[in-house]
Amino acid sequence: MTPELRTMLDQIDTFLSTEGPDAICLWEIMTALRGPDDWRQGGDKQTSTSVIRTAAFPKTSLKPQVSADFADPRTAYIQPSYIEGSPHFASHSRWAAVALGLYTG
Repeated sequence: MTPELRTMLDQIDTFLSTEGPDAICLWEIMTALRGPDDWRQGGDKQTSTSVIRTAAFPKTSLKPQVSADFADPRTAYIQPSYIEGSPHFASHSRWAAVALGLYTG
């Protein structure tokens, strides 16, 4: 790990430890960036996780240097279904979308 990366992680850790509303929003966004593990939920990943990634990191979405799918910025967020095995992901996704202003429901 480079010193720059350690510094960034320490900054995030300090921010998250404040336990304020912004810290909670950041945690929800971070946890929603990965998406569901189950390959059968691929549609959920394209309509939620990719949209969240694009909203959270618009510069990265234009020139991705990471191995991740991003959405067209005009793509609307769709709340993932609560199918068996995904309620945890769906909850993080919903709160991340709320924090980013993508979802109000």
